[in-house]
Amino acid sequence: MLKTQSGGWSIYNCNTTLENDSFSKSKTYMSYSSSPEIQTAFTVAAAAPMIKFGAEIKGEQDSEFSKEYTFIGDKGTLDYRISFANQDSGYVDAEKFFYIIELPQKGAALSEKSGGKMADFSFSLKGQVTLKSSSDKYEVRYSTDADSSKYNNGRADFSTEGGYAEFINESEVNDWSKVRCIKVIVREMEGERKILPGEKCALTLKLDWNAENAADDGSFEWMSYGMQRYVLGERSSEGYTQANGVTFSIHPYKIEKTVTLTGVVEGKTPEGAVKEMKLMVPSYSTDMDLKLARVTVEGVEGNKFELVSTEELGNHMKDSSGWGDQHFCLNAQLGSGTAQDILEPAAEQGSLVSLGNIPHDASEGTPLSIALSCTIALSTNSNVGKVTAVFETDEAEGKKVEITVVINIRTVGKTMADGDISAKTGWGKKFAGVDVGQSDSLITSDSAISVEFDIFNYLQQYYEMPYIEGTFSKDLNIIMANITESTKPDYYFYKVGNETTTKIELSSFLNLSDGSSPFELGSLGMDSKLVFVIDYAQTESTPSSDCKLKLVYPVKAENSSASGAFMSEEVMWRTSSRRTFMISSSSNEIQMESKGTLQLPVTIKSESLTGNDTFHKNDFITIAFMLYDAEGKTLNYPAGASFQYDGKRYDTVENKGLIPVAQVNTIEKEIAATLSMDKWGIKEGTYSIKAQVYCSPLEGSIAPGDPETEKAFSLTVVKDKDESYGFKIAQTPENSSRIVSQGAKLSFHLQAAAGIQNPEFEIQLYSKKGQDYELWKGGAIAYQITESGSERSAEVTMPSALAPGTYRILFTMKIGEERYQVPYNIIIQ
Repeated sequence: MLKTQSGGWSIYNCNTTLENDSFSKSKTYMSYSSSPEIQTAFTVAAAAPMIKFGAEIKGEQDSEFSKEYTFIGDKGTLDYRISFANQDSGYVDAEKFFYIIELPQKGAALSEKSGGKMADFSFSLKGQVTLKSSSDKYEVRYSTDADSSKYNNGRADFSTEGGYAEFINESEVNDWSKVRCIKVIVREMEGERKILPGEKCALTLKLDWNAENAADDGSFEWMSYGMQRYVLGERSSEGYTQANGVTFSIHPYKIEKTVTLTGVVEGKTPEGAVKEMKLMVPSYSTDMDLKLARVTVEGVEGNKFELVSTEELGNHMKDSSGWGDQHFCLNAQLGSGTAQDILEPAAEQGSLVSLGNIPHDASEGTPLSIALSCTIALSTNSNVGKVTAVFETDEAEGKKVEITVVINIRTVGKTMADGDISAKTGWGKKFAGVDVGQSDSLITSDSAISVEFDIFNYLQQYYEMPYIEGTFSKDLNIIMANITESTKPDYYFYKVGNETTTKIELSSFLNLSDGSSPFELGSLGMDSKLVFVIDYAQTESTPSSDCKLKLVYPVKAENSSASGAFMSEEVMWRTSSRRTFMISSSSNEIQMESKGTLQLPVTIKSESLTGNDTFHKNDFITIAFMLYDAEGKTLNYPAGASFQYDGKRYDTVENKGLIPVAQVNTIEKEIAATLSMDKWGIKEGTYSIKAQVYCSPLEGSIAPGDPETEKAFSLTVVKDKDESYGFKIAQTPENSSRIVSQGAKLSFHLQAAAGIQNPEFEIQLYSKKGQDYELWKGGAIAYQITESGSERSAEVTMPSALAPGTYRILFTMKIGEERYQVPYNIIIQ
């Protein structure tokens, strides 16, 4: 034994890892001992997940944030962004939440939690932090203290107790460049400090950087950090956030870049065709001579091509024999120097070709550009091959600059090649594109399908207007999305008329933003992505069981030797029967007392389908019990009426009682709902209740439109068993208005069956609250009961302090222990 124990936990240290222990993160272990006298039960639960923070950085010339950044020149500006979101159902206890961002300074070490390294460069803040959040609960402050050990007081406040740094707000900052640290906490809002589910926050710092005296070929990782306590139900986790690092490369010696350069027939420049690449070479501590060191050429699948000089290409510029499909010219230029041809192998020229000096004092670096030149006559080839060009300086290993550029060459002729149009399908509406094509394209006849066409090597001047082919039922809606630029999609629509059509030109699609602008060919570049979403739910026509969508690009006659030539791609799918619902009950006739309960047993059934039901994806089944009068007009349930099902109560709203059943799927379920009207009830007579089945994305709600199916019940309401005394109320005179003023005196006739012995009467006033009524809080109402033989009347004085609104006068007749009540509604104007 490790230690004698009398029972309970014992902590001990272990110098070796226990056998088969792949989980422990430390050498501290705990053992547990029990005895017949000590009976203990304990639970091991997973810790609550904590919110994750993301750190990203972006330079002035960058279009997107990333985790890496390269210092090219000596100075510059960048954005540093911290973002987080509470994506779970718990909350962050902000009494234990803070976040700290330390700014690197040359020669000053960061704290351990920020990486602990000493920077070879400096950051300076340009202005206050930009904060985007769904609330204004976050407080940001700044410190100019240079001692990184003083920033973290371990608390969610800005206290200086214990010698910690002072943090000031933005109005107190005199010089933003002097700020060395930023701290964020959560303020108290409405009596609590929490980051609730769904809340998001992003903080962006705009920074100047200075690496004038930084050593070449350096690397630095910068981290920010914080503390949080996350509560999820009965579980919680507390601790520092994970390191959120971004990495800086400082004037790196090794640079790699891969690019695709495109040659286009007749020298055209369509959108998306890149003929020249450019990269920035850093400014190093000394000038260096950059030379073309090595060149390799690799064709694809045995197809060889050659690099030729600018002069040789010029001699064949108008060659139409196909020479241009195997011969290309690449030239490189450093800064404003002379462009040099890239040839294979470079060493055959007797010595390495120099591109010129990399100046040490270029504040923003020096551009190295590589351009592709081609003949006028070209065929289409998406992958001619690749050229690898290596540029080096003469310095010794460890100090040598080496730039490797891989150039993929592509050519675009007058017509597309086979395979340049591809397609994939996806179930449902996928306006952003189809990530993974569905191999089994079988959908129900009220579902939707999305088809994405990827088009390559398209030059619009050589084609007629594209069109789609298929069988498009009348009233069918088709959405077309141009998602070539995923961040800026364009949406168009087409609605089929009263007759089925089989061909639709793309120019017939209208822009969704204005409803009138037609699709134009100019919006299609050399490469594009088009998505067509066909939604059968919007048409009453049943589509054919075998469907297709074909995208056709007709070639202009002058650009083809064959008449009617075209490029196309098509997809096929099948449709099956749509989902149906059935509702049944053992009886069509039901009866209840006016203030009682009613059992409404129904069975809902939906059989399994062969096709994918995208129309009801994520929908919930809701059964609605709708109340109607004898003439079929909607009738509101009385206040307080409710349905009980599966141990839960569902209050009625107007003429509806809504009960959530299940998610849409194959189902056969008995619903035994109970209607209760134990407060006010409805008068005796004939009514109907319709049990209707709806499908909606929101559980327990109904969508606009007709129900999936319904079952009608004939409802007969009879008097309560306790209503044999015939207690009724009528305002006198008969034509008296229910709309009265404060302080009004109202007269009522109290009718009850003859022979009642010593009845007692009580009158109370209720005010309306929501869908229900509550006893008026202004005190007892004044009333007087008068008896004349078997006739009884009441005079009720309305309080003068009543606010305008709806009220209920409740008349109660007490006979012994029994109470009988009749409500009477009035409106105070």
